[in-house]
Amino acid sequence: MKRRRKLLVAALVLLVLLAGGYVAYWRYMAGVLEQGIADWAENERATGRDVVFDDAAIAGFPFAFRRDFANVLLRQPVADGIWSVSTATVTATMRPWQWRVIEFQATAPVTATLSVPGKPPETVSLAEAKGQVMLLADGRLERIAIQAGGVSLVSDAQIYTAQRANLAATFPPLMARAHTDPLLGVEMDLAGITLPEGMRALTAEPIASLGLAATILGPVPLDLPPRQAIARWAENGGTLELTRFAFVQAPLDLAGEGTLALDRNLQVLGALTIRAAGLPETIDLLAAEGLISGPAVATGRMMAENLAKPDDKGRRVASAALSLQQGFIWLGPIRLAPLPVFTWQ
Repeated sequence: MKRRRKLLVAALVLLVLLAGGYVAYWRYMAGVLEQGIADWAENERATGRDVVFDDAAIAGFPFAFRRDFANVLLRQPVADGIWSVSTATVTATMRPWQWRVIEFQATAPVTATLSVPGKPPETVSLAEAKGQVMLLADGRLERIAIQAGGVSLVSDAQIYTAQRANLAATFPPLMARAHTDPLLGVEMDLAGITLPEGMRALTAEPIASLGLAATILGPVPLDLPPRQAIARWAENGGTLELTRFAFVQAPLDLAGEGTLALDRNLQVLGALTIRAAGLPETIDLLAAEGLISGPAVATGRMMAENLAKPDDKGRRVASAALSLQQGFIWLGPIRLAPLPVFTWQ
C-alpha cells in the first residue's frame, strides 16, 4: 500500500512539473510570436508598405496560440498604383503541434482594392472568409488557401458576384528562371456566379459553377508595369498549364484540361481536351442566339452526337479537342463562341 501511495505521489509530482513546464513553454512561445509579429510589421513598414492593426495579446492557452487583429489595413505601392487590403477584425491561430500552419478567420467583411490614378478602383469584397497559410521550414510562404462567401468584384465599374469561392495559391520553393519552371500554382472554384448587367455566358442565368487548377510556367518580371510584365512573360514562352477546369451552366456541363498562352496582342491561344454533357443542346442554343449559323450548326451537332457516349450517370458525354485562336473557341472547323477580349492595363 505504501509503495502504491509513493508511486501515486510521484506521478502527481511529475504531472505538476510537466504542467508547469508546459505553462512556461506556452508563455515563452507566446512572447516569441508577439515579438515576431512586431518585427514583421516593422520590417514591412521599413520597405515602404503600410501595416496597421490594433495591439492585442496572444491568447488560446493551452492548445492554441491565437491573436486577434482589429482595424487591419495593409497597403503596398505597385507599378502604377496602390494595392490595399482592409478588414475590421481577423483572427489568426497556430497549434503547438503545427508550427507551419496558420489558420485565419475574418469575422467582418474583407476588401481588397487596386487604386490607379485616373481610373476607377478595382475592388474585391468578401462578406466572410477563412483559410490557412502554410510555411516552409525556413519560414517562406508555401501555400495560402481561402474559403469565402458573398464575393463581389468591381472592375471597370462592372459588378461580378459569386455566392461561394474557394481560392488557393502554391509557391514553389525555387524561383522560376526558364519558361518551363513553375512560377505559381493556382486553384479556383466559384459557385453561383452572376455577371454584370448586359453580359452573359451561354445564357443570362447565373453560372452554376466555374473551377480550375493550373500552374503558371515561366518567370514574370516584377519591376515592370502589369501589361509589360505579361508581354515579357508571353514573349519568353510562358504558359498556363490547366490540370483541370470545369464550367456548368445549363445546358452545358463541361470539364477538361489543356494549355493556354498569349499571342502578340496578348489575347488567348490554347488547346483543350474536353468532356461535355449537353453539347448538342449548347450548339442549338448558340444557333438560336445567332452566334453560329449555316452549315456549321448541322456539322457541329452531328459531331457532338457522334462523339457522345453514356457516362456512369447515364448522361451522354462528348469527348473532343477544342482550340482557342483568332478570338474564338473552335470545335474542329466549327466556330463555337467568341473569346473575351483582354485589355491589359
